[in-house]
Amino acid sequence: MTNNNIIPPEIYNDEFSEDIIKIVKNNDLNHILEIGSSNGEGSTTVIITAILNRSFFSEVNLLCLEASIERFEALKKRFQDFSFVKCYNSSSIKLEEFPSEEKIKNFYNNIKSNLNKFSEQTIMSWLHEDKNYLIKNNIKTNSIEDLKENLKIQNFDFVLIDGSEFTGEIELSKVIGSKFIALDDIETYKNYFSHKTLMKNKDYSVLKINTKLRNGYSIFRLNE
Repeated sequence: MTNNNIIPPEIYNDEFSEDIIKIVKNNDLNHILEIGSSNGEGSTTVIITAILNRSFFSEVNLLCLEASIERFEALKKRFQDFSFVKCYNSSSIKLEEFPSEEKIKNFYNNIKSNLNKFSEQTIMSWLHEDKNYLIKNNIKTNSIEDLKENLKIQNFDFVLIDGSEFTGEIELSKVIGSKFIALDDIETYKNYFSHKTLMKNKDYSVLKINTKLRNGYSIFRLNE
């Protein structure tokens, strides 16, 4: 698992992608944030397809975050002709916001999840690799807060959290208040705690949960 590998698309031609299409196509969502765009073949393409197939026109920004340089370059090239797609080679959170080794080990050893398919040593190597990649390549961090400031908004309209295995919980804390929040990998560390948090949050209603598709996903809507 290296940060510059091009990953085959996952959220594409499946139940999760169909749910995303319905939401994005049928709701007037202006600020859409995708965390973990990879090279754009998967969920990015799904979201763009939904936007282009709306029966109405509205100003929209699709904000795509991708920390891997190689994946980012492919992403940017793929959608260079779509002015509403804004691609950022950056990390969603600060380095110091990554979970500690102790927290990851505690999760691994005490909570049964799909991460247990891998060795603890492998999981820890992913954590070190993610952090070292950001440092070595001087990747910009804290991009969620920066985007809010630049757009002069308090919340996004739709957020897909599908970035690093270790950042979902912090990412959720930065996007709480968004109209729709979609979580991939709720059966691994990535969004295990994010999913639990939203299930308990009385401001949100669950639209969909599927724990069987890959590592599970869920979608929530802010109550009006």
